[in-house]
This record gives sequence, C-alpha cells and structure tokens, in this order.
Amino acid sequence: MNGASSGESTIASYLDTSVITIGAGVTQKTGITINGQTSASGSSIYFRTGGSERMRIDTAGKVGIGEASPGA
Repeated sequence: MNGASSGESTIASYLDTSVITIGAGVTQKTGITINGQTSASGSSIYFRTGGSERMRIDTAGKVGIGEASPGA
C-alpha cells in the first residue's frame, strides 16, 4: 500500500491469479473484490453491502445490479 500526502492509498497486484478484497468493518460485510485474469472467478469486480453481493462487472464489461449474472 502506498500512502500519498493527500491521504489516498493505492493497492496493486500484478499477478493474474490474484484476488484483492477491500472490506470495511470487523466482519467486512461491505467491500469490493477484484479478481485477476486467471483466477477461478475470472476478471470480474464484485461490490457487496450487508454481506450480500449488490453489483458485479464481468469480463465482458457487463454490469449486473442486484444479480450475479449480468445479461446482454
């Protein structure tokens, strides 16, 4: 993690199999998960609140809100 003087942080991983999860709170029920290109979930980004997935951006760039499989 890199801290800037403005209080911002940068988290980076350059491994295709990496998964980065950023969570808030002790149980991390709210957060973002970013999957690397060759991870089991494929290149996708998940957003969750209250312990449930609320939005997903899949490998094709499709956005699903309130569902796990974004449509066409």
